[in-house]
This record gives sequence, C-alpha cells and structure tokens, in this order.
Amino acid sequence: MHQCGGYIEGKANCKAKATPHDLIEGVTIQMLNEVFIDNLDIVTIIKSIIKKNIIVTDEEKTINELIQKNEELQYMISNLLDMKLKNKDLPESTYKQKYYELTEVITSNERMIKKLESDMLRTYDTKSRIELINAELKKRTGHLRELNADLLHSFIYKMISISPEEVVFCVAGKKNYDDKEFTEKRHDFLKNEALAEGSYHNEILNKTINYRVIVI
Repeated sequence: MHQCGGYIEGKANCKAKATPHDLIEGVTIQMLNEVFIDNLDIVTIIKSIIKKNIIVTDEEKTINELIQKNEELQYMISNLLDMKLKNKDLPESTYKQKYYELTEVITSNERMIKKLESDMLRTYDTKSRIELINAELKKRTGHLRELNADLLHSFIYKMISISPEEVVFCVAGKKNYDDKEFTEKRHDFLKNEALAEGSYHNEILNKTINYRVIVI
C-alpha cells in the first residue's frame, strides 16, 4: 500500500489513506511505456522544460561576475605590458608590483569560481539525469512488463500519491532536493504544468487511477 503525500506530515493529514500496490505498479508501468518508451522526443521535451524553468542562482551570478572581472583584469595586464614596452623609463619594480597585484586577484577569483562550481555540482546534475534516461531508453526493445527500483529511478525522481485516484510522477529537473526540502516544496511542485497525463484501470481491483508527470 502507498500512502499519499500528506501522510508525510502525519496520518491525520492523509486524505488518500492508502493506494493498493498493484494499482500503483500498474499505473507506473503504463506511464513509463506511454511517456518514455513510446515517445521518441521525450528527452528533448524534458530538456526544453528544464531550460525554460531555470532560475539563475546567486552562485551563478557570482561566477559570471568573477569571470567578467577576470577578463577586465587580463585586459589591464595587457595594457600594463604595452605601457612597459612603450615607456622604457618605467621602473621594473613598479611594473612587477602592479603585475603581481593583478595576477593575484585573478588567481583568487579563479579559486573562488572553482569552489562555487564544485558546490553547484553537488546540487545540480541535469546532464547526468538526462544521460541516465537516454541510457535506459537505448536498452529498451519493447514495452516494459515489470518494474524494479533501479529502472524506476532511472526515469522518476519522486512520486506523490495525491489520492487513491491520482498520482503525480516527478521527473528530476535541475536541482537535487533532500527529503525535507521535497516535502516542504511538494505543494508548489504540484502547480507545475504537466509533461504528460493519463489513466490506468486495474480490472481485478476494478479501480482507475489518473496520473500526471511533471518536471521539478
């Protein structure tokens, strides 16, 4: 049985109570076949949505500012060299001191850029996610018949069970969210435009469940 998203905050908040495992497994397999296996353009569509929803972070702004600053400093070094060549009376010590000051700032900026980029890599890994989906799709020669955790995680980042009649599958976008962050933001995620929608009917249980796929 799979609990709804509200269950994370306590049983009293769970409006869905529980959804039968066979229903969840059935809708998941159907969703993967319809949205991923049968859609040759799905990776391009996901990339487009991620690009459209990208919000420039403070770290990215700082990196761009540092890169621009280093370009300006390199231009200053070039001018300094020209000045030295044209002005033979310029003391060598003055030239070296100024050159040293400029290169020190550039080196410091480069260290900061590397640190910020390293920090971002731990949080953002869009490329690896897309590569994972691509790799799994290349293995497929037909529709999925059964499900396992590794296969599911290749395509789907998180799943939110809204009610016994509705489930939302979340495809990872640009950012990694820990469990606490995801729980806090899941209501906002549910407002995202659907990448795909569909429904699944289990004849044995005589139950139908609708699904949505979103990129978060």
